Parts: sequence; structure tokens; C-alpha cells
Amino acid sequence: MNCLEFRRLLTADPAGQDPDVLRHRRECSACAAFAERMTQFEHTLDDAVKITVPDDLASRILLRQSMGVDRAERTRRARWLALAASLLLTLGLVSGLWVVNYPYSLDAVVLAHVNNEVHHLEDRNNVRLAQLNDILRPFNTQLRRDIGPIHYAASCRMRKYAGAHMVLEGDKGPVTVLLMPGEYIGDRTPVQDRRFSGIIVPVDNGSMAIVGERGEALGGIEQRMRSATRVVF
Repeated sequence: MNCLEFRRLLTADPAGQDPDVLRHRRECSACAAFAERMTQFEHTLDDAVKITVPDDLASRILLRQSMGVDRAERTRRARWLALAASLLLTLGLVSGLWVVNYPYSLDAVVLAHVNNEVHHLEDRNNVRLAQLNDILRPFNTQLRRDIGPIHYAASCRMRKYAGAHMVLEGDKGPVTVLLMPGEYIGDRTPVQDRRFSGIIVPVDNGSMAIVGERGEALGGIEQRMRSATRVVF
């Protein structure tokens, strides 16, 4: 079982006890942390939908009875109000968590990251493959072969998850490559602003962004990265 399958199954059934899921959770620290966040979310959600009964509820009921309100109608309305309150609380909680965890779309975050770290395009550190693999090891990722000159490499954070930031040599100049474990996307996504253009593509354990100056041909770098990169479980 790979990380993508594990996270899909866990999202569908957070309390599931499938042996393969449990085995993968024990063996993969990144997925174990993901499962723990899912458990915390479930607990928070459960707490949110528990409606606190007002202290003066009994007096309100007696007052309504004294006014001749039909008991069945009263019960029906109370149930609808409780259900509506639960739904509002649940939607509010989920929306709040979504905003906190995903304040911007991934393409916007990628472009912001490249622009905020634009000075690294000038670096010429001649990073060796062994050094890069040391940086990638916490993300269960490894490069099996040379991918050309590596001017810069370091770990970085993209939204909720840590990843790796690299600067490689393109045809027209330096190109930024961001490996983003945990950031899953369905399809290739283009990114573009006034200076840069690029793509975000799905990979085994998340996604990869490749961004260069406008007009840069990125297909060669994508092919090099795909052929050299492997996920180590």
C-alpha cells in the first residue's frame, strides 16, 4: 500500500481497521502523523455538534405549556432547531478548519513561494547529489541519478507540509523545482504571473512544481525529475 492509497482509505473511513491500513500507519511516520490529525479533527467535529442545553430550558417549556402550545408541535420545532444548530456549527467548524489549513490555492502558494525566494535563482552552490538526497530523506524521497547542475537545495514549507526547494539549470536560466509531499492534486495545473510560468504535476507522494522564466521549456526538467525520483517507503 502506498501513501496515496492509505490517505484515501483513511479519509473515507477514519475509524477503519483494515490490516493493510494499520500496517502502513505503523511503518510510515508521515502517514501516521496524517492519521493523528484526522483523529483530532474527528474529535473536534464530534465536540462541535454536541448542543448545550440552556439552563432555563425547563422554565421555557412550562411557559409554553401554560400558553397552550401543542406538545407535538413543540417537539417537532425543537428537533428542527437542534438539527439546524448542529448543521450550522458543523459547517462553521469545517469552513474554519479549511480556511486555516488552506488559506490559498496551491498554485497561488507556489508562485508566492518562488517570488519570496527569488534570490535563490542567483545561487550557484553546486549541490552534490548526495547532499540533495540528505535533504530529501525526511520526505521518503530519493534521486537515483544525476539531474544536471543543482544550484540550490533546501527544505521548505508549503501550506501544511514540509517539502524541498531546488534550483536547477534550464535552457534560458535557473528553474525552481518544488517537491511537495502531502499536497495531492488530480491533474496537471498551470501556474503563471507576470514574470514566471510553470506547472504543478501529481507525483507518488504528493505533487511537484516546476517554475521558470516565461518562455522556459519545462518538459525536459520534468522528464529528468520523473526518471530520477523515487519514493522510498
